Amino acid sequence: SCLFVLHPLSDPHKQQALTALRACMAPGGSLLVADVFRRDGEDREEYLARYRARTLDWVGLEKEEREIVLEHVCSSDYPSERREFVALAGRAGWKTARWLWGGRHEAEAVLLLQF
Repeated sequence: SCLFVLHPLSDPHKQQALTALRACMAPGGSLLVADVFRRDGEDREEYLARYRARTLDWVGLEKEEREIVLEHVCSSDYPSERREFVALAGRAGWKTARWLWGGRHEAEAVLLLQF
């Protein structure tokens, strides 16, 4: 499994990582990817604005604490569009991709890749 580790990478680096992970797999192997993704057609700025809006509902954090989280997300997170991530996986040699789950905020999702 690959849990929330790919979103800081650029798309070309994600493809390199997916290629390296596929090379470690036996034929018929599977990889479970849980991460954040952009909606199809959504650019990074739209994603960040949507993420910022959802933090307003975080009742357990003070405003300053939310700003620390947002600073990190804005400086370090580069989620791929869902369809582009599937295309990257295909170019990396993964034969099938199936979305298993999507969070209610349409950011977090789980994808099953098979070789």
